Formats: sequence, C-alpha cells, structure tokens
Amino acid sequence: MGGRQHASTVSMGSLISARSRCRAAGSDRSARPASRRADRLMRPRTTIALSVGQRLELRRRQRGLSRRTVANLVGRSEEWLRLIESGQRELNNIQDLARLAEVLRIDDPAALIDWPTGGFAPCPPRSNGESHGLRRVLLEHPALRACGDRPIDTCDIDALAVTLDECRMLWASSPYRYSLLSHRLPALVEAVRTAHWQLGDNATAELLIGTYHLTRNFLAACGDHELAAAVSDRAMTTSARYRHPLLMTASSWHVAIELLQTNQPLRCRDVALAAASRVDDAGSPAAEPVILSGALHLLAARATAVAGDARDSAELLRTATHAARRLDTDHLVCEIAFGPAELGVAEIEIALARYDPVRVIELAATTEIVPEQALERRVTRHLCQATAYLIEHNPAAAVLALMEVVAISPEDLRYNADAQQCLHGLIEHDDYLIRAELGRLIELSASTERAYGCSLSRID
Repeated sequence: MGGRQHASTVSMGSLISARSRCRAAGSDRSARPASRRADRLMRPRTTIALSVGQRLELRRRQRGLSRRTVANLVGRSEEWLRLIESGQRELNNIQDLARLAEVLRIDDPAALIDWPTGGFAPCPPRSNGESHGLRRVLLEHPALRACGDRPIDTCDIDALAVTLDECRMLWASSPYRYSLLSHRLPALVEAVRTAHWQLGDNATAELLIGTYHLTRNFLAACGDHELAAAVSDRAMTTSARYRHPLLMTASSWHVAIELLQTNQPLRCRDVALAAASRVDDAGSPAAEPVILSGALHLLAARATAVAGDARDSAELLRTATHAARRLDTDHLVCEIAFGPAELGVAEIEIALARYDPVRVIELAATTEIVPEQALERRVTRHLCQATAYLIEHNPAAAVLALMEVVAISPEDLRYNADAQQCLHGLIEHDDYLIRAELGRLIELSASTERAYGCSLSRID
C-alpha cells in the first residue's frame, strides 16, 4: 500500500509541474518559483508557524513602514533587516531586539526570540487555558478519575443529550463556534465518557459516538488531524462493539475522511466504498441509506481525484450525483452532510484536487449558496476559491474571497487551518496592491486572540 500511495503523490506532482511548464511558455526562471508556490498551496493543509523574520515583516507591513525606515530607526542597515526577515540571519542581539520591538510597537519582545511561539495555533483547546481540556479528557480514561480525589458525577443522560444537540447547533450555525465549542466540548466529552463507563448501555454508546463525531469535525477544522483520527477510530470501535449498523457506517465515513486528510487517498477510497457497499443492509429509515451512500461515494470521488485517477473520480461523482437528486434538500446524519448543496461544494474540492483552478473559480461563481448549509461548508467554498485565485496569481481576488470568509465566520481566519494557509499564501505573494487589505486580514486574525485570550504569535 505504501508504494501505491507514493505513486499517487507523484501523479499529482507531475500534473502540477506539467501545468506550470505549459503556462511558463519557456520562461524557466519565472516558472520555478510559481511552481513551488502552487505546489505549496496544493499540499495537505497544515498549521503554520511564522518565523521571527516573518513576524517582523508582517508587523512592519501592518504599520506601513518601509524596510529602510525601520532599519534607520533601529540604527542598522537595510540589508541587515532584509537578512533578518528572510531568515538568513539570526536576531541574537538583545539591544537590536528591544529596539525593533519599540519601533514596531510589539508589546512582548519575547515574541522576537527564536523559540517555538505557537504561530497560528492548530486549535483553540491546545492554545488557550483549555489546553488541559479537550486533549486531556480524550486521553484520560474516567477510571483514572475514580482512583483519584475527584468525585465522579452522577450522569443525567437527558441533559447530556440536550447539551450535545446545542453543541451541534453551535457548530453548524454560529460564527463563533470555535471559541464556544473549545469551552463546551471538553466538559461534554468528559461527562459522556463517564456516563458510558458507568452504565455501558446502548443509549450512552450512541451518545458517546455522536459526541466523538462532533469532536472529530471540530479538531479536523482546526487542523489537528492526528487527534481527529484517534477520535474517529474510537467512534468506529464503539459502533462496532454495539453493532449499530447506521453508526458503524457513519463512523466509517469519519475514519475515511481522516485517511484523506492524512495523505492516504487510496485507503480513504477503499474504506468509503467498503462502507457504501453495506449501506443497504443498515436497516435505517428510507432517507438515511441514500444520504450515507451518497456521502461515502462523494468522499471516494474526492479521494480518487487526489490520487490522480480522473476517470474513476468522475464515475464515483456520477453515483453521488444520482443520490443527491433523490433528495430535495441537504440532510445531516451523524455530522455528515449530503444533498445538492454539499454536492456543489464537493465538486469544487474535486476540481481543486485535480489542480484545475479555472474550474474551481467557475464552479464557485455558479454554485448556489444555500443559507441553511452549515457554516463550515460555506467557508470551504470560499477558501477553495481563494486558493484557486492564488494559483492563478490573482491575489486581489483571493483577498476578496477571504473577506467573504470573514463575513460568514470571522473566527475561521484565526482557527481554520485552510484559512491560515491561504493567508500565508497571500503573504508570500508580496503584492503591494493588496498590502492594506492584507494588513486588515492580519488584524482580524489577531483580533480573535484579543477577544478570547488565545495565544497567537504576539506581533501586536
């Protein structure tokens, strides 16, 4: 399997390189940096930690100061500052560090010391006072609490079910869902795990699986796919233990999408199609097999596109389209969305996976916007659009797409790993025409920190 996965990666890389060579029309010098930038944009999304030099450059641009002006105020040469910002020279003089912090109005000069400062944190629970929250309750079994001094609370299953529904609603519709769930999810996960450990019945098992599905969505959006994969595996294990067909199928989708997010598209496709083949035997209400089968085939189509097999991806997409046409509107089953609107967003993702930015832009412009669609998927549409514009060397349009993200969900600019990568791509473009707008986006990404006390790299 390792060999097959490597081959798929090479196929995507060859596609990118071929397109870059074609567009360069013989200009090797300009083609190479463009190809490298596009390649970075098409990589699996990861969190971004800015270097000291990058933070200095961001802050300098945010204040509208030229490199020469800052260098003169610090008492150094413009070339010295250029080397610092590009990472070719270390900032290891305390007097220079303090002077730069003063000139650029950086409140905490420690942010300019070259140690890990967090960059854009992968998710709120790991970057604020809740760092002992979500990760701790996922890794600490309730039995450990029973052996300690903390009392085990009596379980109220009905109240826990209500809390889970409230968290689901917040995640689907609140523009501040990241900060709200970063505080509510840890307590919910701990309480539901404790309830299932105490009672061990079907009701608490279903509650636990539903909580795991929501938690995986949250962690995945933040870019913490290592922990998200572990959570999806737990949901699958619990579903299989209690032999709940619907939840087993849904948990398979969650496992499969984490395989895709961790660069295993062929494994994702295999798991998704294996689960889809068992949907008809799920014994659930009539609409649910259609929703789950369509969602699994749609996910398999995305994975196959990432693996570089356009023909099989198109065939799987046709199967998913047929299922979507049987539904009047989008539905949500076990935190899995499927329907006509979801199909439209997935088509955009598939076009991006096939490295067809022109098609992405066309689809994003024509895809119908459904107000009741989950915020996460509406944000995804604009982030794919922004990425496509960056690949097409149109940073101004990419900025507008990110502004659409901010209008829908301002916290995504701070917490969403894909939004962070788009912002980083704009910084790398270094287009003077968008510096004011870029500075505004940087301010917005930091404003969430000031509002909710999170630890973004201290550049203001």
